[in-house]
Amino acid sequence: MYTHYSLATTPISALAEQNDCSRRRSGRKKCYGRRCLIVGAMFFFALLPPSHIAAQTATTIRNLTGAPSGSSRPRKIIEGRDRNLYGVSATGGLFDKGTVFKLDRDGANYQLLLSLNLPLGDQPTGLIEGSDGVLYGTTSGFSGTMLYRINRDGSGASVLRSFSFAEGYFYLSCVTQGSDGALYGILFNNGAVTYGTLFKINRDGSGYTVLLNFTSAMGFPRSGVIEGKDGLLYGVAKGVYSVRKDGTGFTTLTTAINAIGTVLQGSDGALYGLASVPAGGEGVFTVKTDGSGANIIYAFPPPTPFGQDLSLQDLVEGPDGKLYGTYLDDYYGGVFVLQKDGSGIKQFSPGDIAPFSGLFAADDGYLYGTTDGHFMPLNGIPPSPDSLRLQTPGTVFRVTPASAAPFVPSGILADAVADFSSIAGANHWSYGDFEQFTPTIFNEIYYLYSGTWSNPNIPSVTITAQSLHPGANNGQYSVAAVRRWTSNYDGTVNVLGSFQIGHDGDGVGVSVLVDGVLMIPRTIIGNSGTTASQTFNFNQTVHTGSKIDFVVDPGPALDYYGDMTSLTAVISTTNAAPTPPAVPPPQYKSGDVLADSFQDFSLFQGAKGWWYFDNFGPDTSLSTLVSNGSSWAGFLGSYDGLLIDARTQHPSATNGIIQISAVRSWVSTYEGTVHVVGSFQIGHDGDGVGVQIQVDRAVVVPRMIIGNSGITSILTFDFVQAVHVGTRFDFWVDPGPARDYNGDSTQFAAVIKVQ
Repeated sequence: MYTHYSLATTPISALAEQNDCSRRRSGRKKCYGRRCLIVGAMFFFALLPPSHIAAQTATTIRNLTGAPSGSSRPRKIIEGRDRNLYGVSATGGLFDKGTVFKLDRDGANYQLLLSLNLPLGDQPTGLIEGSDGVLYGTTSGFSGTMLYRINRDGSGASVLRSFSFAEGYFYLSCVTQGSDGALYGILFNNGAVTYGTLFKINRDGSGYTVLLNFTSAMGFPRSGVIEGKDGLLYGVAKGVYSVRKDGTGFTTLTTAINAIGTVLQGSDGALYGLASVPAGGEGVFTVKTDGSGANIIYAFPPPTPFGQDLSLQDLVEGPDGKLYGTYLDDYYGGVFVLQKDGSGIKQFSPGDIAPFSGLFAADDGYLYGTTDGHFMPLNGIPPSPDSLRLQTPGTVFRVTPASAAPFVPSGILADAVADFSSIAGANHWSYGDFEQFTPTIFNEIYYLYSGTWSNPNIPSVTITAQSLHPGANNGQYSVAAVRRWTSNYDGTVNVLGSFQIGHDGDGVGVSVLVDGVLMIPRTIIGNSGTTASQTFNFNQTVHTGSKIDFVVDPGPALDYYGDMTSLTAVISTTNAAPTPPAVPPPQYKSGDVLADSFQDFSLFQGAKGWWYFDNFGPDTSLSTLVSNGSSWAGFLGSYDGLLIDARTQHPSATNGIIQISAVRSWVSTYEGTVHVVGSFQIGHDGDGVGVQIQVDRAVVVPRMIIGNSGITSILTFDFVQAVHVGTRFDFWVDPGPARDYNGDSTQFAAVIKVQ
């Protein structure tokens, strides 16, 4: 009983697209009348057993729109390292000669990145993303055969190489990047000069080298190449072959199988692909990389009298370990899935006409594909008018594997260099600074000009794709530059990279924090340190919203000369155990004292979590005070009366106009609930002050006037508060209603305990 038909739910009144590029063998003449199609459809559903109505589903996520502002007739889609989908289309765009496009994995935010035309060519055949985050594509149309590159934002499109007619053309294939960073590809030819060539080219277009000319003994190459886990290239010609990346060692692994498409190396190390089978029709084969074990694991039945003549597309392995592919037939085509031993074959519909290309397995556990949307003439007979009315510009669809094991994405989640963007939050990266060395006050900075983020108030703070530069002020004020990645993943990740600086400055401090906890302690690198670099490689459990901060501060001299520091950071999934924190968090019990404002007082900012600031008003940020040897005061004594010591806080004011608050802050290193008790108290020799408490800038104890202008000289507080690592408590004293600083010395005490 035949079980290879699609579960098409749309009317079966049209003919599937078939042409020389998609059909590997000639079809027989079909009858194309409506009556014949209806009979064929009835026969099709009658033969399909209930057990083969698959649990897998295919969902259309984007209906394409076609020229001039959209794409049509899309080909194979890929996922970029920024977790967006990228694809090419055979037509559409401004010139209706093909496009490069981008969209989210839910189908939203479609962007036309490039309308193909000379000099880039037309009729794209494929697209890959290089390890540098750049897209590389191939075309073989009326404009010639081209290899081009384009950035993921659509900029920088350029031809890397234009191939002559004598050199050959790309046939339903693209280049692949080898582990050495070079691009490898196959050019097909008609046999007059060569049967085809294997070439190598660098990603900048240099170093083009023909590695191998195929001979009649080798056969015409019938696919592109992949790099196996052993570093060899694998492809299909007269049989499945392997070859070294320098073009030597060509070996035909097997000629027992008439392979017809690009091979896939499965997670078990074996090669899988598609083949013509002796009985007619097509099937799925496997062979080991040493040539043993060649076998057709599943043969689709031969064509039926009603036109079910299959043309299979390249395979991909799903997250459930099964093989997935697409097929064209004389109706709509479909998606199939089977085990690696050939069992459990199932098929289902992508919901549109002609899934021309194979699928791509993305790191979210889904597979993505496209439908061409068009019927083509078969044996010289054009599609019927009814068929033409059903044609569409094509779709992008998503396949949900059935009964898949819990899926853990594999690969890179973030790359600090490749993911750099002019948009805050793009690719889950943010760009900011920390005041002094506190990891809790992340101030976002601004994208000011090409390739650079900066703080306009402290221009020396800059961040580019590959570097961070901190800021400082006359040895008194320190601002760290920070790259922050916010996780959209739940699981364990590996964080790998390095900071590096030259020896032309006094050195910088570098550190890596996860949710405010040091994983890589602050280390001085550069002239003041023992090394010019700091590498890191640790595993960390994260959840959606976790923050990993890569920090560069000005170092011991608190200046910013020669402090440009390069950063590389790659965050990828891993099954390894998490690395313990550099400083393990202490274990607490109820009643333990976390902070005591008097006992913990220090002349070092951040000691035991305490910070000492001034503030010019509710719409301004906090600024750190400067130690005068016994207390904290304004920079160079610039504000009369402004002072914080172990027991008191004294605000300042200027001519009754500007008020400067004295703010003592505590930053939590604890997760849980805390009990906060204490008081503000002032004598009656002044006009009074305003006092309040904020937690993460939200008021928890409202401002109250105490002293002569108030009804009391003391404010006590006693409350509980849920906190996490990085929660900040701000205890404010401002000059009060008269906005002067006479008699405003206010006693303060606070104790914070585990609830």
